[in-house]
Amino acid sequence: MVDRATDHRGGTEADAGLAGLDHAEAERRALLIAAAGIEGSAPVRVTFVPAQHFSGRGMGDRNRTLWGGFVIESGAGVVYFAGDTGRGSHFAAIRERFGPPRLALLPIGAYRPRWFMAPVHLDPRDAVEAHLALGAGTSAGIHHGTIALADDGCDEPLADLGQALQALDVPAVRFVTPTFGQPVDVPALSSLVAVPPP
Repeated sequence: MVDRATDHRGGTEADAGLAGLDHAEAERRALLIAAAGIEGSAPVRVTFVPAQHFSGRGMGDRNRTLWGGFVIESGAGVVYFAGDTGRGSHFAAIRERFGPPRLALLPIGAYRPRWFMAPVHLDPRDAVEAHLALGAGTSAGIHHGTIALADDGCDEPLADLGQALQALDVPAVRFVTPTFGQPVDVPALSSLVAVPPP
């Protein structure tokens, strides 16, 4: 249960305070706080934001539920979790509403064949273009290297990401793909050169 939730300009927001919560809910929210780089129980605002994807869990319920990502706002900055998404104007809209995120978690896998996957999954070049549209300080590649969801291989997203970063002149330190369990320092936006909107 989320307490103090409000509908705000099409997104659902919730204060992720920990006081008075049962153990499981406090642990879940503590993970959100940790992801935002905060110690203790400082307030965190989580907003459900648009993504480009279909939805459906069974026969006959195609596109009847929302699909989206999350923006986590805290004193440490903005974190954007794209979830599963294809290309779209939602990246520019998220930047417009929340400002450039300090960290953007962007999918880079499960993108082949493009004729089928392009509307719902970014390929690595799309992810770098989303990084630029968001003006993210740092982006991290997600949604790759775990299970075979599409025709791209386990290593192909990483190789294609390297090529896309080079082609779009984005330094590799600005779009990382940490190994499982690898810690990553995410510099404050103020310490980076700003990326103007495309």
